[in-house]
Amino acid sequence: MVLVCSVGLLALLVSVQCLTREQLFDYGIQFGDRILDSSTDSVKELELQQTLFFFKGKFDKVYVSTNGFISMAEPSDESEYLGKMPASFGMIAAFLGDLDTTDGAGYVYFRQDKSPDVLQRAADHIRQAFPSDEGIEPTHAVIVTWENVLAQGSERGDGFEFARNTFQLVVANMYSASYAILLYPEEKMLFDSTLIDDVDVHVEVGFSEGIVPGWFGWSTTQGYYYRITEDSEESVSALALETNSGQPGVWVFEIGTSPLFTSIVPGQVAEVTEVTSEETVVDTPAPEPTSVQTSEPPYEPLTSRPEPLSESSTPDEFQYRYVPPQQQPQNPEVLIIDEDELSINVFSYNYETCSSNKHKCSAFADCRDYADGYCCRCKPGYYGNGKDCVAEGKPQRMNGKVNGRLYVGNSPSPVEFSNNDLHSYVVANDGRAYIAVSSIPASIGPSLQPLPALGEAIGWAFALEQPNYHNGFSLIGGVFTRLAEVIFQPGNERLTIRQEFGGIDEHDHLVVSTHLDGRIPEVPPEATVQIEPYNEIYQYSSNLITSSSRRDYTVNMPDGSVRKHSYLWTQSIRFQSCPHEELMSSVPDSQQLSVDQIFVMYDSGNELIRFAMSNKIGSIHNVDECSESPQICGSYSVCINQPGSFRCECLDGFQFSSDGRTCVETERPVDHCQRGTHDCDAPERARCRYTGASSYVCACLPGFSGDGRACQDVDECQTARCHSDAICYNTQGSFTCQCRPGFHGDGFSCTPGSDGEQTACERHRAAALASTSSSFRPRPAVGQYVPSCDGYGAYEPLQCHAGLGQCWCVDASGQEIPGSRTEPGRRPMCIDHNVAPPLIGPTPRPDISPLTPGANLLFAQSGRIELLPLDGSRMSADEARTLLHVPVSTRRVECMDPFSRLRRKLTEGIQYPFSMVSYGGKLFYTDWRREAVVAMEHQDGMEVEEFLPQRRSRTYGITITYPQCPAGLNYCSAENGGCSHLCLLRPGGSSCRCPDARDGSCVEPDQNF
Repeated sequence: MVLVCSVGLLALLVSVQCLTREQLFDYGIQFGDRILDSSTDSVKELELQQTLFFFKGKFDKVYVSTNGFISMAEPSDESEYLGKMPASFGMIAAFLGDLDTTDGAGYVYFRQDKSPDVLQRAADHIRQAFPSDEGIEPTHAVIVTWENVLAQGSERGDGFEFARNTFQLVVANMYSASYAILLYPEEKMLFDSTLIDDVDVHVEVGFSEGIVPGWFGWSTTQGYYYRITEDSEESVSALALETNSGQPGVWVFEIGTSPLFTSIVPGQVAEVTEVTSEETVVDTPAPEPTSVQTSEPPYEPLTSRPEPLSESSTPDEFQYRYVPPQQQPQNPEVLIIDEDELSINVFSYNYETCSSNKHKCSAFADCRDYADGYCCRCKPGYYGNGKDCVAEGKPQRMNGKVNGRLYVGNSPSPVEFSNNDLHSYVVANDGRAYIAVSSIPASIGPSLQPLPALGEAIGWAFALEQPNYHNGFSLIGGVFTRLAEVIFQPGNERLTIRQEFGGIDEHDHLVVSTHLDGRIPEVPPEATVQIEPYNEIYQYSSNLITSSSRRDYTVNMPDGSVRKHSYLWTQSIRFQSCPHEELMSSVPDSQQLSVDQIFVMYDSGNELIRFAMSNKIGSIHNVDECSESPQICGSYSVCINQPGSFRCECLDGFQFSSDGRTCVETERPVDHCQRGTHDCDAPERARCRYTGASSYVCACLPGFSGDGRACQDVDECQTARCHSDAICYNTQGSFTCQCRPGFHGDGFSCTPGSDGEQTACERHRAAALASTSSSFRPRPAVGQYVPSCDGYGAYEPLQCHAGLGQCWCVDASGQEIPGSRTEPGRRPMCIDHNVAPPLIGPTPRPDISPLTPGANLLFAQSGRIELLPLDGSRMSADEARTLLHVPVSTRRVECMDPFSRLRRKLTEGIQYPFSMVSYGGKLFYTDWRREAVVAMEHQDGMEVEEFLPQRRSRTYGITITYPQCPAGLNYCSAENGGCSHLCLLRPGGSSCRCPDARDGSCVEPDQNF
């Protein structure tokens, strides 16, 4: 027997009802929940036992807030996000508003749970929302329940003093994905707005990514905000009345995946089929109230969930069990019906065969039975997924509506439009698509011109097919969901495009609903837009297709100027395929859509925007754009070819500008000391020292004082630094001491006695210090070089000119050693003449004479350094080899005979060679652009092999290693090769050579051994 409560006559029985409070996940202290402090803005951190995936991030902790949300980072003050969404931090907003639990009747419970019953129940909700997904096995859940919470300021006197809400958020985590389950019991959702700054603001439900790094990494930008509700009472009230999971009041979303995340994905079951019984209306007198006893059946959680139907079932075929109401009305009427008389089919487990489901296939398709189900396949002459089939070669049409809320440029207010007509026509034989959208106002029409993507899906669906490749309609038919994100450069504006394709209608037209949301860059009125052809690679899996590309376009301004822009395009297409059909498994994992001949125009007079394009689908053939268009990347950049595309990299010292294409010089550190752009004093008085970045410091040289930018000579003679029996002579930056007549020494130490014979250095110094004809001139004269002598009267190895600031090395006779003079402020390393150099063998040591510049070539070979006269003498034929070289400017490989100097071209058109070796009749070279090692034949230059490193990057040097040491003989090891002095190895033998200074005992044989 079944008790059915009614207030009047029973006409039919409905098998679904809204969510009740008792159907929430269990909560309370008895289930291990923690309780948030009573407050209007309380927050607590919860360390997670398993990673939570949210958008593109991974999180090990969350923060639970009174205000109806959990966040991925510690939230800021409520004044910074209430009424000002999206927030700067990641947030799952279950019912975001200014909520209150301070009266002691409202609570916020939260916990983590891994119990099997909780995980099973979460999995059931997810499977109901995504009936085609497999492998739904949650391993961890976070349960947050807001019970009887008030709206802050509920004493406002509008009749809502006692309005309280109860709702729940469950985050189910798997090893590579996370889902959010939102539950809103109808009878416990009594208010839909809260007061914020004395303004009544509707609550918000959605997912905010928060602040994220900008595209190029050096800035930040506001991330994506997926909002579920709108600013209306109807939208908030619908939370308890509608669904995306098949049960009113229950909402399920995929909120994060790893390693690849595309977008927030809502549940796919938006409608509930009301199953009714066909009972005859029964008119039964109502019994007396006193004779009726009513009982409230105890709540039993629904632990048994229906298994998803076959893949061919549509969401509205799902049925749900009727749950009796938990609160009985006063004086109810009771009707007792035998269960045998009540025919309500709660779940259908009928075996799926063509005999009972053939009508679900297209009229132009055959139905095929499989062991565990059936599939539809289009007949010959038609193509599609079996449920939607169209004739081959027949032009196709697409109709639909476009709704949007767009911000243009920097405008603070959006442009909104709804139910705008979209019409499209495709010539299937050549893949040419035409799209038109009507009633587009002039305030936004010109700015939509860069977006032929509004109708691009029909171009992909009916693209011209290469052999063994399939367009979109051939694979998935006309029922699918498309979500795309557009990021414009350089302004970083973001646009979201959502499209629902509903299949072929009774007029053989593909039906689509489009919604646009976001911000787009402004295109001035009267400006025209040209979009460059592009290729896009589509990645296919069982029920998901993804793609991404970069689109370049040019805006021709009314004044004649031209502006180049681009945007990054990412999309995902979700659909249901027949699990028994083998067609998807035979489809290549990747196919390339090529789009060209793109035409865009906005007709302001008729408020129409038009697009046209040609579409082809086929293989990912690698067209080398770098070689076809060498200037494609612009100045200061390198073009790198990639499968189906290419990329540009700036040269060292350059970086991309804000447009993402032009390479501009980076602000590299400047060594002002080396460039001479510093403001230090003259080099003879100060030194500039580089300190990193573009900084430097100035310091006066010894003998000068000041801040380095202005240095004055220090008179060292005032400090009595010379011997008492010496005379001090001050010089610029230095001083000189000379013993008085009758004393001998270096001026710092003077001893009485005869002057004795002066050394060459002392005589040189005395002459420089000698008085001139005018006693008023300084001693020594300005600019006069005064040598430095040591205590023994010998020249110091290091000599400096006080006036010029230069220093150099001298030998024992005071002669400057060529090449040792340095710039002002620097001092060379000089050898002390009094220290004997170490002996270096062999003895007697052969002296090395410097080579005459330009007369000889030094080269290294076989572990030795040899000299080759450039006049061609002393060159052995067996030592001269063919010279292979690759001039980067000509991009070709040439060989040259050292004797005849004749050049021969091996090959040309190579990309960017860097290093080259020869081995075994082949030439191997590294190529920066191809990121590979290429091998070619010596004789004809034919390319024979290409080696690609596992990690693709620029390849630099290359060398040859042998699996074992090559066999060889050291001809000089035995008795010095028969040579009297020097034995030099040569290919296949040795040579005897004598040192330049011959002593008569050295003999050079005429022949080589």
